[in-house]
Amino acid sequence: MTTASLFARWPLYGYDPIARTLDCQLCGACCAAPWDKPYYVGLTAAEERGFQRRGLGSYVSADAHSLRTKRASASALVCACLKGNPGGKVGCMVYSVRPRACRIFEPGSEDCLEARRETFGEVPPCR
Repeated sequence: MTTASLFARWPLYGYDPIARTLDCQLCGACCAAPWDKPYYVGLTAAEERGFQRRGLGSYVSADAHSLRTKRASASALVCACLKGNPGGKVGCMVYSVRPRACRIFEPGSEDCLEARRETFGEVPPCR
């Protein structure tokens, strides 16, 4: 596969076809909810209290003890803390206090590649 065809197939999604690496800030697939529910990432009791203490309670789904979701498009839900839409420029609005589940999620891991497959349909070759 040529570099040009890689660029054509994965122009967004945070993939650098030269370095064959992934850029989380141009992806956001891990923040796309794989189900149509009003909650996404689970929070421990301490994390939930920390969000409330910091004035970030609006991101918390109290009944599910998790981060809320928001509508990114007519058919897709994402974490309420995601700024931007998957496949474009994205960022986490609570990055410095994100839950453990988010902190341990590793770029390029099997979970990452699966999230990219579910969100974008395919995954580019990575190192």
